[in-house]
Amino acid sequence: MVNLADLYSISEQVRLIQNAQQVADMESSPDDSGYLPYAKRLGKEKHPTIGYGTSLGHLDFNSPVDRQGRYRVEEVTGHGTYDQVRQGKVPLPKDQGLQILLTTLRDFREHQKKSDRLGEDFHKASWQLKNTIEDIAYREGISSSPETMKKIRWALNHPDSEWGWNQAAKEYLNHKGYKRRKKESDNDGVVKRMERNAQIIRSEYKRKNPKQIPYSELRERSKQLRTPPR
Repeated sequence: MVNLADLYSISEQVRLIQNAQQVADMESSPDDSGYLPYAKRLGKEKHPTIGYGTSLGHLDFNSPVDRQGRYRVEEVTGHGTYDQVRQGKVPLPKDQGLQILLTTLRDFREHQKKSDRLGEDFHKASWQLKNTIEDIAYREGISSSPETMKKIRWALNHPDSEWGWNQAAKEYLNHKGYKRRKKESDNDGVVKRMERNAQIIRSEYKRKNPKQIPYSELRERSKQLRTPPR
């Protein structure tokens, strides 16, 4: 099992697990037997993935990225099982696929804290934005969005700047893959997901600056609640 207790509070553990489940629900589904598809290669670059889209690296299975994938898999499935799982010789149950995904999200989360992209400013984000940042890191790769993270960090330190949040969302959608898919179809799954993420980034301004109800209005509402019906 993935150990989250040493890193996070109960509420953060629950949030991370719920986010993993949300990501899993949008990825590949298990077959009738309850097992997930074995490692497959996707796209022109042929990156192998496993479970719910967790990357195992490049074609060079001795690369540092591959060693990281091996660590994530074997943390869940057991030492020495990586090659068998990757080759499909050992089936991957749904619950283990979810655990591998959770391990991946946990590692991305720790990367946010340690990197100069967000650092400890990550903790200033709402849980909705934290989920979105993890989603961006998991799906687009944090290294491909340095300007997005830079603008999000600026906005987190200037939370009352609506312009800052709009600029962060705009930069996030300044993505070649998004633009190409957008031209092809507005209903593309990647387009919808990225536009949803952009809206969550924009909406952080409202979460940080909720509309203040005047005291006089609050007092009037309180009177109405205390007044018995006739």
